[in-house]
Amino acid sequence: MTRFRITFVLFLTTIVFATYTPTSAVTQNIHLLALRVEFPFEDSDDFTTGGRGVFDMRTPAEALADVSSNENPFRYPYDLPPHDANFLSNHLRALAHYLSIASRGQVNLTWEMYPPTGPAYTAPRSLSWYGSASNDDEQLDRWVTFLNDALGVSVSDVGTLGRFDSFLVFNASISRQEILSTELPALALTPAELTRSTVSVPSEVTSAWFVPQQIQEPGGVIGLNGTFVSTFFAMQNLPVLLNTATGGSALGGWTVMDIGSDNIIRRVKPNGDTTAVLGFMPALPMAWEQMRLGWIDPVEVRSDTTVQLAYLGIAETDLPQALRVPITPDEYYLLELRKSIKDVGDFRSWDHPEIEYSRDDTSGVWLRPKNNFY
Repeated sequence: MTRFRITFVLFLTTIVFATYTPTSAVTQNIHLLALRVEFPFEDSDDFTTGGRGVFDMRTPAEALADVSSNENPFRYPYDLPPHDANFLSNHLRALAHYLSIASRGQVNLTWEMYPPTGPAYTAPRSLSWYGSASNDDEQLDRWVTFLNDALGVSVSDVGTLGRFDSFLVFNASISRQEILSTELPALALTPAELTRSTVSVPSEVTSAWFVPQQIQEPGGVIGLNGTFVSTFFAMQNLPVLLNTATGGSALGGWTVMDIGSDNIIRRVKPNGDTTAVLGFMPALPMAWEQMRLGWIDPVEVRSDTTVQLAYLGIAETDLPQALRVPITPDEYYLLELRKSIKDVGDFRSWDHPEIEYSRDDTSGVWLRPKNNFY
């Protein structure tokens, strides 16, 4: 087990020694309903959307066939189509593994996916209808309508909703960064938003989240691993920690609700070229996020002392994994240990382990780092 020693020198007139008793981990079992939903095929193509309203069902070879085309966002063999039931299942496997490691075994995610195989459900309205509105309230109502429609087209297969704790609609949108469109972005519908909407949902559904089949930025595709993680955490009441005024970073890449969900990773493609990819290896939640999730209880330090502190990702330890140093009744320093960033080539990149992929040894969905080190 890796352990670290940190010495604090605090100038206080009263000496109070820190003590720490590890809390017993309580497993949180989350059973997820995952629906695969596409939209009526756009014939003719709607210029306000990124795709044609349906899931990309090309083969990997077809998707990679013309990397020089401006219409082809794939520059590397990850998150390739077909975006079918197996694709979603692999991403849910990746999410479940991440949550287990990040929570040190306190979160167990299971799911039922509908349809379990074959074609996806088709919503009754067009993608552009769900994704466009004249104001924020109308847009919220249309998003909630899409949730209702997704539940409606699947009800004969799913049956009672009471056995589920979380509701995901994986849909055929292609969200494009920095481009105004009528796509559905990755989003969470919180209890407050569902209450505010004029559209009613079944009483068993108190929140829900949407993930599109693809997120594009100029130059390529952003991996969905980070999107699954950050959108799931939004359902767990974690706030967005980006600079919402500018869209840039506020706290940094070690914060999963900031740019840590889209960390840059250096990869070598099968042909030997090196590329930088985003969104495939999300950071662990920082200590403050883990406190809010109820995963850690930092030990409070008020004196000159030496404290052994475990790395935040270690599961089997009796050591504290974060330290809290009070400043005022409402302010405190919060300290944790994280893996450092080092320079690689001409850009900054995580020094990361080998990856287990869903297809072959070099492609498909990123399932997990082989040594579990995020």
